[in-house]
Amino acid sequence: MIGTLVNALDPIAIFLLDATIKTTLFMGLVLLAVWLLGTRQAAKRSLLLNWCLVGVLVIPIASLCMPSLRFQFDSPSSSSEPSVLPVQRIVAPDTPLEKPTPALKQQRVSNRAFSENPELSQNFASPPPAQIIFAKNASTKSIDWTTYILNKITSAQALYGVMAVYAIGLLVLLIRVIYCLIMVCKFRRSLLPCEYEQLQNDLQVLKNQLGIRRSVALAVSDKIGSPTQVGLLKPVVVLPAPMVESRDPLKSILIHELIHVKRWDCLYRLLAMVGLAFYWFNPLFHRVKHLLFEVQEQACDDWTVTTTGNSESYADTLLNVATQLRSRPAIALGMDMARATQVMDRVNRIITLGGHVSPRVGRVSALVMAVVFIGGATAIGSLTTSKVDHNDQKVVFEGGIAVTDTSEISQRLIPLKMRDGRIWWHCKNSLYLQDGDERQKFTLPEGGSFDQIHAFIQARNGSVWFAGIYKNRPIVANFSGKTWQVWDSKTTGLGKIATGYDFAEDDDGGIWVTQSFSNYRAHGGTDRFKGGNGVLHFDGKAWHNYTIKDGLIHNRVYNVEADSKGGVWIATLRGLSHYKDGKWTSHIVDRVPVEGVRNGNKYDGHKVYKLFYDQEGTLWAVHGSNIGRTITRRIGGISSFDGTAWTHYDAHDGLPINASRYIWQTENGDLWFGTHPGDQKIVEARGLMRYKDGMWLRLTRKHGIPGDSVWGLVEKGDGSFYLGVSGIVSYKPPIDHLTTISGKVINQRDGQPVANMGIWAEYDDGEVHAGTMTDEDGRYRVEVTPGVYRVRIASKNAAEPVTVEAKSESKIEDVDLLLLNSRRISGRVIDTSDNPIANAVVVISDESSKDQRLSPQIVTTDANGKFEGWQVSWPKATFEVAAKGYAQIAREVENAIEGQVVISLKKGTTFRGRVVDELGKPLEWACVDPGPSPDPEKRVYVLPALPFQRNTYTDASGLFTLNDVAEGHIWVNHPETRIVNQEIMPADDVIDIRVERLRLYSASGVVSLNEGSVEGLEIRIFSTKRPSTGGPTRSKRDFIDATGAYRFDDLEPGEYIISVKASIELEMEEQTIILHRSIQSRRLVIENRDVTLNFELLGDARITGFATYKGLPVSGVYVNSRVLADDPPKLVSAGSTQTDKEGRFELHDLPSAQIEIRFSSIPFRKTLEQSRYD
Repeated sequence: MIGTLVNALDPIAIFLLDATIKTTLFMGLVLLAVWLLGTRQAAKRSLLLNWCLVGVLVIPIASLCMPSLRFQFDSPSSSSEPSVLPVQRIVAPDTPLEKPTPALKQQRVSNRAFSENPELSQNFASPPPAQIIFAKNASTKSIDWTTYILNKITSAQALYGVMAVYAIGLLVLLIRVIYCLIMVCKFRRSLLPCEYEQLQNDLQVLKNQLGIRRSVALAVSDKIGSPTQVGLLKPVVVLPAPMVESRDPLKSILIHELIHVKRWDCLYRLLAMVGLAFYWFNPLFHRVKHLLFEVQEQACDDWTVTTTGNSESYADTLLNVATQLRSRPAIALGMDMARATQVMDRVNRIITLGGHVSPRVGRVSALVMAVVFIGGATAIGSLTTSKVDHNDQKVVFEGGIAVTDTSEISQRLIPLKMRDGRIWWHCKNSLYLQDGDERQKFTLPEGGSFDQIHAFIQARNGSVWFAGIYKNRPIVANFSGKTWQVWDSKTTGLGKIATGYDFAEDDDGGIWVTQSFSNYRAHGGTDRFKGGNGVLHFDGKAWHNYTIKDGLIHNRVYNVEADSKGGVWIATLRGLSHYKDGKWTSHIVDRVPVEGVRNGNKYDGHKVYKLFYDQEGTLWAVHGSNIGRTITRRIGGISSFDGTAWTHYDAHDGLPINASRYIWQTENGDLWFGTHPGDQKIVEARGLMRYKDGMWLRLTRKHGIPGDSVWGLVEKGDGSFYLGVSGIVSYKPPIDHLTTISGKVINQRDGQPVANMGIWAEYDDGEVHAGTMTDEDGRYRVEVTPGVYRVRIASKNAAEPVTVEAKSESKIEDVDLLLLNSRRISGRVIDTSDNPIANAVVVISDESSKDQRLSPQIVTTDANGKFEGWQVSWPKATFEVAAKGYAQIAREVENAIEGQVVISLKKGTTFRGRVVDELGKPLEWACVDPGPSPDPEKRVYVLPALPFQRNTYTDASGLFTLNDVAEGHIWVNHPETRIVNQEIMPADDVIDIRVERLRLYSASGVVSLNEGSVEGLEIRIFSTKRPSTGGPTRSKRDFIDATGAYRFDDLEPGEYIISVKASIELEMEEQTIILHRSIQSRRLVIENRDVTLNFELLGDARITGFATYKGLPVSGVYVNSRVLADDPPKLVSAGSTQTDKEGRFELHDLPSAQIEIRFSSIPFRKTLEQSRYD
């Protein structure tokens, strides 16, 4: 309820603040113009104020309805630095470079591609450093200024109070306007017709002289103290009864009131009162309203004096009216001729000016003013007041040493680009800052450089952030330009942290960092709790680690992205989490059409790899490929969020590539989507894809891309890109001379056009080149490069494709496509009483088909329980059905196309339980799934596929609730327990489910080897076979501290190998690869207790030799040794090395035993020779 209220109030408050800023600016300009005109120009001043009222009402309407005109304010450079602890400052005698460079987009870099794909890391090659300007994500953002102000000056509680006060004021003043209108109506009904014929005749004569075409009545009332005029469409001039009875000349009085009628002053007075209800808090509007009432009377005075030709006589009349005023309330919305508070000022003005005034404004001038004011108000309302999120002032980084030798700069690592175009280069022993042709060299406080850099960002205050590995330990580092601050597992205050892989900066300047994750799996999938490390947040003072215990949907985090409203999006393995003002919300991103089905339990959603805000403020999410027991998770695709609802795109919508992991946007607004080799093992996902104006265009090797995967893109400025493929290459996409293919899709059943149907243009080999969707009229338009294509409907019930030849910059029209009626498959979903079930979700899959691009289909039943899909490519189809209030079912049907498929669902029940261990202690975060009974022939139980993985997790008390389940079993799994199942039995009470905790032990020890300092050496442990529970093998790694100590916890009984490794760089085939060289490996058996294993010197024996090929020495050969012992050997590896340039190698610290030596060209790839020595 509170979250809904916040979501509703936020946009209203932002809209009101935006309207206030714009209308205040507009009114200020008008008041300045009124002041400059002077008192003689009352008519013009009045007209300005009239149009000011109209403009104030037009501005909020224009801001809602008109296209946005962006007006950006450059924010001044901030000199503030993050709150940091004192660290060693690096000082060099050379002054920093200050060569000005043009401002460019900042590149926020995340180097996950290297860690996810070792092949890329090992085979990476790039052009010379001076020619590279590259990073994997290029984006700048404009922060909405009104949102920024609102977030700064209000908390959630203050927002409620402010909005409540505003609403009360608005309501009161609107009631006042309605009350005034009612009182005017009552007043008009109480009026008496004027029986003085001379006055009636004078009124008509004067009305005709003034050119008033409306009918104007003359009436008398004893309820007023001064002549007045009321009414808009049927105006009435009302005179006080005593004034009519005196029979005094009233010509000038009638002229004054008729001029009010001609000028429509009552209308603008009504607009002023309505506007006051909305802007009652704005003092400028009060000033405009007060000045309007004053100037309206002055303009009528000027016109009356000009008409009568005698200013003194009119002044006397005005004084006489004032002296005869009786104490009567003024008529609301009426134009009283004389009010005691104004008369003397008006009389003095009339006498002073003596008739030398401008009483009227010409029609042309009035028209020009109207166009200018309405146009200006519309333009101001359409403006998006925003500040540019960049610093124009160049940040000076102190402590660098100017260098000219660039030989140390690595040719395989990605440069990191800042907003102003300067580039950071990561080298082995230092960091280089490139400014044009000049470079500075920097080192970290403890000396040297990062071992690896995985993420980079420049904050709004100009400081730069790095995340990576330093001295074999994960760190996050910030360089303000003057000082470094480095955080690791010891200094964050959080205990152990993992490697950072992505950065984001929120609206408050807080830094968010995603963390690497281990492949820790429970039985049945990646564990929600231990399968990741959550996300780190630095608020400027302290670090926080947010996990599922705080509200994160899953601990495995891939990406983080800040929005423009002060929130942060976190992409995880099972959907999205959004954090704002201490509150977490989850977004299950999929295309399941029925909310009731999806929200039945804690349904696991799509994996999200990458998030990106485009120039229009739309959030995009890419999902890669998905494999899982949940059928809907197998659909990859792309999703977008407009702030209200999610839209999903996949093959059915014309998407050429169904698995993307990277997003970029170029300056012209085109979106580009990259691919990853890991997805190509599952789906056809090669190349690069562009999205523009609802059309998708795919580029592959056929179009000159020298690789199948594109994991990086940045514009060069000449229409070409730097692409990250197997290396960094320059590439110009062939999009300058595209051909347009258009037509429509017709339904064979009724001959009507088909809307929202995916369209593909593919090559003869089936590779999809372009795609789009039909509009509401069934029409489509798609752009392709020159070539021959088959244009087809992205559906299995499509007619044969149409072959077309596309020539450069041509148009191919009327390529109409037919949706066949003969290839449909239909059915009904009913309950056990044969009643139809509406809004049931039916997933139709054809797993036997070779082409899985269009499988599965997801459809929904109508009010009669009917559904319809397209024919499958195989006689057997699988129907998986779920509906709110019913148990799910998965059913295979033979020859489903021959007749209707009838699927019956049973009513679901609610099952409540508590998971406890053998001691009765509740178990938190246990995953509970419905499933079948166990198969006694299977040792490892795999849960079946269901339409929606309707699982849930236990709370701190071990309690859980499963909705819409039927007979069968429930399965409980947890990383620390054996998987168990229990038959579902109807019960009103909570049922206890007992699980057996695994016997978990630790392995620890001390590493003391003759390798210099052991701090930072990597130590890894992995099991040699599946654990006794039948679960998957698990691997863990850690880094040794300064004391040489290490420790691994949560190890099941079994056989393990523990290996101590050191990272080295090898130059092979003009490429640099990082190798984890084994120093010593041992075999370890854990039975029923904790184990201590120390790594010590094995002996003082040495083996030296040469590696030759055909009598010539061979360098770079990997040499590995192990001790031959009884079976099983306890010592797996006794050390390793590589041959030098002369082919020489030396193995030392070996025991007195039989040693086996293996020679290989690249470690673990190909063994060249194997020898044994005593």
